[in-house]
Amino acid sequence: DIGMTFVVGSTFLMVFCTVCFAPIARGIGARSTWYLSWAPCLVVIPFFPHWIAELLARDAPRGADVRLANYATQAIVSVLMGSSFVTIQLMINQHVATRPDATTALALANGWLTSSQCFVRAVSPVVTGAMFNAGMAGWIG
Repeated sequence: DIGMTFVVGSTFLMVFCTVCFAPIARGIGARSTWYLSWAPCLVVIPFFPHWIAELLARDAPRGADVRLANYATQAIVSVLMGSSFVTIQLMINQHVATRPDATTALALANGWLTSSQCFVRAVSPVVTGAMFNAGMAGWIG
């Protein structure tokens, strides 16, 4: 189930970045796109456990409504937070492009940004898995 949750979120992120991101960023600007991508997450992430607890209180633990809530939340968070990486890269490119040494500076900035993103994407599943295991073992929560 955990793997499918991430597949759903990643699929929505790919579709969003391919179809919707460019028109939105052109329409409201990169900075506004970045701000708007975080605001809903600040509501959805803390609300999710309460929503699931409510659903579990009135339904079987593996009910369709629990799965739908899980997939919907993952899709929202993946799209909004995942597109933030694209927005940050766009803002850095716009800023660095104004420098007199933009040609070399862009290559360096994109290299550092890509390396940082790869590091975060590599470490995140390890940390998430460790926290999940610690919670299941009763060490936290």
